[in-house]
Amino acid sequence: MSNFSVDRQAILVLGMHRSGTSALTRVINLLGFGLSRALIPPSQYNERGFWETQVLADFHDRVLESAGSYWHDWSKFNSDWHGSPVSSPFREELKRIIDSEFGMNDAFVIKDPRICRFVPLWVDTLQSLQIQPYAVIPIRHPLEVVHSLRERDRFTDQKSLLLWLRHVLDAEGSSRHLPRAFCTYESLLSDWHGTMKRMGMQMGVVWPRLSMDSRIEIGDFLSSKIRHHVFASQDLNAEKGIGEWIRETYHLLDGLYTDPNDAIAQQRLDKIREDFDSGCATFGVAMRREEREAERQCDKALELDATVRERTAEAARLENDLAEARRLIAELDTAVREQAAEAVRLESDLAEAQQCAEDSLVALQER
Repeated sequence: MSNFSVDRQAILVLGMHRSGTSALTRVINLLGFGLSRALIPPSQYNERGFWETQVLADFHDRVLESAGSYWHDWSKFNSDWHGSPVSSPFREELKRIIDSEFGMNDAFVIKDPRICRFVPLWVDTLQSLQIQPYAVIPIRHPLEVVHSLRERDRFTDQKSLLLWLRHVLDAEGSSRHLPRAFCTYESLLSDWHGTMKRMGMQMGVVWPRLSMDSRIEIGDFLSSKIRHHVFASQDLNAEKGIGEWIRETYHLLDGLYTDPNDAIAQQRLDKIREDFDSGCATFGVAMRREEREAERQCDKALELDATVRERTAEAARLENDLAEARRLIAELDTAVREQAAEAVRLESDLAEAQQCAEDSLVALQER
């Protein structure tokens, strides 16, 4: 924890993608911490809002790219990047973004799962601006994350689990020197008031907008409807193909919910992180090749599916056109028959008129 004097506070929401980061960020905002100026609009994958800015998402993507990475990379972020000349322009740009997006807010909240990969960049920049950083780490059941990413991004289960492990391990390890608190997605939805009260006490943060109105707003915002995939803790033990790293990490993080600085849990998490990083170095290239091949096959399947859907739609259009043509032909046939019948009637009327005229002429002549 820093010991310099500050007048401003910034809460970093350090959570894996699809882990309830948006819901937690909105609750923190409704309790008095400001948001960025330009928010990403809601979508079908987050109907109640993301509560983050595209400016930072784009900036973070460029940070990752400069380090040879990307948002769904489960390998270790290059730690040498932070001390390289490449990082300096990004630090200066981040200062400008903070000033532009958050102005002079005394307290604000920052959310983007990408930050988990390079927490030191944010902490160093905030402290250089005399802003005290805090960390909140939302934890969601790994299988819920897997199913959510499978639905949204078509990721394989293995890739999603590796992503989950990378984000939570890096977020936990790099936030130990900060005032911090952990939050489970389930506890936020079931008892947000008790959860936020505990987190505030653990971090030493006061929620300035805790009031009757904010309670109504938060109650209206949070709903079990925003939780689309639900698994129990024991499901992780029963699920086949789940590595021991995933199981143990999830249970250790659940323990940090009560004590964010549990030394025994931290030591074990350090060992898991060390083994994971070592495994990435040893088997990462081969796994990445398999992953890219799987992505190529998935892309081909998507292209084929798109082609089938396009041709199906075209066939439906042609069928509709054919049905319309048949309808028009039937209408024309009916019109022709009606006109033919009308012609017969007119011809009969004409013949009758002619006969009448002839009869009248004969009658006149006989007179």
